[in-house]
Order: sequence, then C-alpha cells, then structure tokens
Amino acid sequence: FNISHIEGQLDEPLAENYVHVTLAVSQRLVADSILERSTCVPTVEEPVCPPRQGLQTFLVVAAPEGFVFQPTCGYWVLSRVGSRYSGLPPGSLCRVDPEKQNVARVQVSLSLEPLRTYEFTLQVRNAMSVPLENYWELRAMQDGVIRERNSKVEGFPLRQLGYV
Repeated sequence: FNISHIEGQLDEPLAENYVHVTLAVSQRLVADSILERSTCVPTVEEPVCPPRQGLQTFLVVAAPEGFVFQPTCGYWVLSRVGSRYSGLPPGSLCRVDPEKQNVARVQVSLSLEPLRTYEFTLQVRNAMSVPLENYWELRAMQDGVIRERNSKVEGFPLRQLGYV
C-alpha cells in the first residue's frame, strides 16, 4: 500500500466504535462486479446462463485481539462522511471472518485504481485494552492471493480504566 491508516472515533474500552480506514493501492486491484449484468442471453439450445464467475477481491482489516466486528460489520459506510478521499465502489459488501471476529473482509465490487486514496468506515466494538504493540493489519486479496499488505498499521489508543 502507498497509504494505510486507521483512525478510531472513540477511546472508550468495550464501546461500539467507528473506525476510519484510509488506503491507496500500489497496483490496480482488479474486481469484477457481482452486480454487473451478464452478457449471456438465454437461447433455445442453452436456456440457462452459467453463474457469473467473477474475481473474489477483498480488503481485509485485522484488528488486534479483543476487538470485535459484527457479522455484517454493523453500521458501515463505503465512504467516510466529509472525507476528501474516494469511497469504495457501490455494491461492496462487508462480512466478519467466520473464524476470527477481529477480522473484517470487505468484498470490493469494482476495481480500485493505483495511487487513488480510498477511505471507508467500519463499526467495531473496542477491546478492553490494546496490546503494547498496537498494530492493525490491512491486506488486499484477489482469489485468495495477497496482493498488498501492511501488518504494522498504527492503531489508536484506548482510555485505561482506573480504580476508584
């Protein structure tokens, strides 16, 4: 990634938070829209069109252990409100990784262009605390292959609970 940045809105432990993700890919990240119309036209010989076989293109956001994304990423938006950067293409979908609740997978519907900065927002429940090495990881994946990766994206601090 040419640019990769994470910013949280709230610093309260265990609070529902909005995390703003900013990134720019170094090379074009190709994606076929799952919403595009098929060029197939049913005929008498072949009355049923085959299912669309598009590229599986994802942006993967991995938070430190303890952070939890909801199954469909809760309330999330393709573009950050008021941002000067581009949002993700319409039709992009977000799901939590079934194995790890601290990992969100955003399926990109259309290709992302190199050197263009994109910014989007995901909902996440904050952890109780952040690790000493507070890093998030961003990956751009295409058909299961990692195209770009930054495993050292600086996270945001959380307020520490004090004793009364």
